Amino acid sequence: MPKKTIPDEKKLVIKSMVDSGMSYREIQKVIPDVSMGAISKIAKQFEGDRELVEYFKKNRADVLANLQRLKVEKQHLILESMTEKELKGLKATEKFKGLVALDTGMGIDFDKERLERGQSTENVHLLIEAIEDLKRRRAKSGA
Repeated sequence: MPKKTIPDEKKLVIKSMVDSGMSYREIQKVIPDVSMGAISKIAKQFEGDRELVEYFKKNRADVLANLQRLKVEKQHLILESMTEKELKGLKATEKFKGLVALDTGMGIDFDKERLERGQSTENVHLLIEAIEDLKRRRAKSGA
């Protein structure tokens, strides 16, 4: 008898049931056409993924900081590998676009890391300063 293939959608449902804490027996009562052995096999297939997800959740800020470090190292390698002739051969717009892309990516990564650590980002800090400055000016002018 050929092996029955379980659709990916059904596997994801089983995975979510396992993640929610249901026992294999409870899952089989809900999905009776899947054996206990198959449920166990599906759960084990996703086990590595679940460990990675949990690690990422617990260490998200450190993971993001490490990614930033790796990006900076690669950027330095790329920039150091370029000769003066190659740099001079680039159009001003190409240089500008490259710098903007690097700066934007670094800014996004920096903000993500700070938010994960419960810290404000520079933009929030600037807004707070502007509001406080406006309050001081109004207080001085008597408004």
